Amino acid sequence: MMTQPPHRRGNPVSKHCTPAALTARQHRVLVAQLETQRAVLRERLQRARETLQARTDPGDTIDSATAQMTAALTMRLIARDAALLGEVDQALARVAAGTYGRCEGSGEPIGYARLKVRPRARCSVAYAQEREELMLAGQSRRWEARRRRGCLPDTPAAGHQSGGRRRGASGPHAGGSVEDDREENDSAD
Repeated sequence: MMTQPPHRRGNPVSKHCTPAALTARQHRVLVAQLETQRAVLRERLQRARETLQARTDPGDTIDSATAQMTAALTMRLIARDAALLGEVDQALARVAAGTYGRCEGSGEPIGYARLKVRPRARCSVAYAQEREELMLAGQSRRWEARRRRGCLPDTPAAGHQSGGRRRGASGPHAGGSVEDDREENDSAD
């Protein structure tokens, strides 16, 4: 039987741990951070696209192979940055709709500390942990049914449907979430 996160067990201590709604100052700081991220991502995307377009004709086979590898890497970076830009734009849309800072899954406030680190976050830490536990416990069918009913915003990641560690993975993030992987990739930002 899966144990529930502390906020779901009726633990009196956990009731005091529920994050409060954002203050006006915190909201302004986070919106400014999102707008800065959007500007940085747009600039990076523009430069990467220009780099792809400015490719010159390589002289020999080795130069051609290097150019192809560089182009493939640039296209992956463009795809990553475009996805991040989409998440930032969605967060700014939530700001405009007045729902920013609320967990999409539980409706509870998302803590300022989480939003400060990841201002585009869509769910609270407690909800993300609960979602992770459901996925890792092999309950992807139940998860999928809840998602189809409109109760959940995300689908389980393909690598986690088996309910265990990723094949061939080792280290501290071997059983980590997609969100962990994204944040690991975002560390270059």
